[in-house]
Amino acid sequence: MNRIALHQSTVHPMDPLRQVEVVREAGIDSIGLRVAAPGVDPADPEEWWSHGLGSPMLHRLIEALLASRVTVLDVGRVHLGPELRVVDGRHGYVRALEIGVRLGAQFVTARLPDDPTDDPAELFGLLSGLGSRYGLRATLPPQVPVAIGAAPADPPGAPGPVRDDHVAAVAALRAAVDAMLRHPQASPAH
Repeated sequence: MNRIALHQSTVHPMDPLRQVEVVREAGIDSIGLRVAAPGVDPADPEEWWSHGLGSPMLHRLIEALLASRVTVLDVGRVHLGPELRVVDGRHGYVRALEIGVRLGAQFVTARLPDDPTDDPAELFGLLSGLGSRYGLRATLPPQVPVAIGAAPADPPGAPGPVRDDHVAAVAALRAAVDAMLRHPQASPAH
């Protein structure tokens, strides 16, 4: 069975602690966290990741992950921009890498700006190099784990498909993704 993670964008604005509860109850093993979104205001106390490794939410999240045995598959979404050419702790990509390694993530996710002016392959290569220093991959192996996330066309702050009964909705998403990934000749799950 493929490893499936529920990305934070799907249950926005749910906080990561509740996200862990929902995936555990829905039978999903992992979560994905968006910790490097462009335009995040580091002075906003509502943004739990804005304080990086010093965030009180991070400490509570680690406790919740350990207690529930839920893992973090990926962190991101790192903006593929020219800031990747200079290592600077004020940029979201450093926060994503540092929090990702602290949470045991395997992957860092990235996105291109709407109108890229730099070579995306070069920027992805820079991120891949930085990620490898932290033990995170910016490239995927052939047996790609699947992260359930909101559509990129969703406006910021728009609620994802999960609304009233979070656990039932996430369990249904998991079943749909598992069915989609099942090879046609595979025996049905019992």
